[in-house]
Amino acid sequence: MDALKAPDVKDGPAIHRVFTKATGDFVTLFDRTVSDAEKIDASSLAKVESELERFSAQVAKSFSSLGAAFDELERYDSGELDQLFETRPECAALGG
Repeated sequence: MDALKAPDVKDGPAIHRVFTKATGDFVTLFDRTVSDAEKIDASSLAKVESELERFSAQVAKSFSSLGAAFDELERYDSGELDQLFETRPECAALGG
């Protein structure tokens, strides 16, 4: 994400910073989640249940925080960004 240029729209550099930070946070979150999953104690059913409950709560909290990072985008007018997204070939595949 860092290597991409800021979109050529009003507040483009600020929008780019939000995406760059949020995607960096996502990579960190994913790495931490994988690491935590690998550490789950599976020595007994009771341990697995306890560990999975804790792990699940941690993942939910982390994704909530990540969502809040993207909420920062609400500060900016997305009209031009939406138009770019709809007209750029490199974005077409993402639109589904």
